[in-house]
Amino acid sequence: MNSPIKLGCIIDDDNTYVHLISTLIKMKNLTEELLIFNNGQEAMDYFEKAVENNAIEDLPQVIFLDLNMPVMNGWQFLEQFDKKKCNNCSLYVVSSSINPNDMNRAKQFPTVKDYITKPLEISTLEAVFQRAS
Repeated sequence: MNSPIKLGCIIDDDNTYVHLISTLIKMKNLTEELLIFNNGQEAMDYFEKAVENNAIEDLPQVIFLDLNMPVMNGWQFLEQFDKKKCNNCSLYVVSSSINPNDMNRAKQFPTVKDYITKPLEISTLEAVFQRAS
């Protein structure tokens, strides 16, 4: 079975969560490749280089972004990423926060498709990748 999308991305500093989600994504064959970044700055550096080189194929179709990370947190990443105009990227904030203020704030960013609370369910994960394909 072919993967619904070519490239996915996880931006999160929680190694246990990243291992679990990346294992599920590979097990379900939801993407051909998966980028993993430990903080927003690593991801932003990658995205800026891809945009600068006009390498649209290097931009992920699905991005899962955590909010609480070192170096550059999810909010800081969103502020910069929103300016990149990544039209083919579906960005989902995935956080353990159930604070309605966080949810509403995240949804104010045009690039955010949805706010998903951890733990991420397999059915939600599959639905996200299917919508992006």
